[in-house]
Amino acid sequence: EQLDVPCVVVDRDVAASMRVSRVLYDHQAGVSAAVGHLLDLGHRRIDLILGSPVRPSRERRIGFESEFVRRGLAKSYRIIEAGEFAAESGERAVAELLDGADPPTAIVVGSNQMVPGAVQALAARDVELPGDLSLVGCDDLILAELYRPPIAVVKSDNAEVGRLTAELL
Repeated sequence: EQLDVPCVVVDRDVAASMRVSRVLYDHQAGVSAAVGHLLDLGHRRIDLILGSPVRPSRERRIGFESEFVRRGLAKSYRIIEAGEFAAESGERAVAELLDGADPPTAIVVGSNQMVPGAVQALAARDVELPGDLSLVGCDDLILAELYRPPIAVVKSDNAEVGRLTAELL
């Protein structure tokens, strides 16, 4: 609030009193579309793994839950707030979901940093993608493209966000 220079914040909430511009990703629409696709494939036990409670996680949660509401489906999912955006968090969360009662048939991992850990937990349990379980990551990551078949991801247009940020600045 003390800065007297132009400032642009990317994908974060800021106090209304701060004089900054913001560029925001539409996390709700992407995750809602991913969940809709999984539901169209016949999945009914779809779980969500989130990182720390920053704007992207909150928005992804809203998009995830809204798709179930929009379709009039009962809350038949679990949401794990893993805390850190790290592979270890993704691995722990997937292990918790798969080792618990009524494991999911699909998982949405709300952070590209957590996907490698999620894949490790699946491999440790001999779970094959997509035959045994469907997995969707958020944001681009090379692992998703290298995995065979590729892991589905909710893509973000980082180049466009960078262009808009530079324009605003």
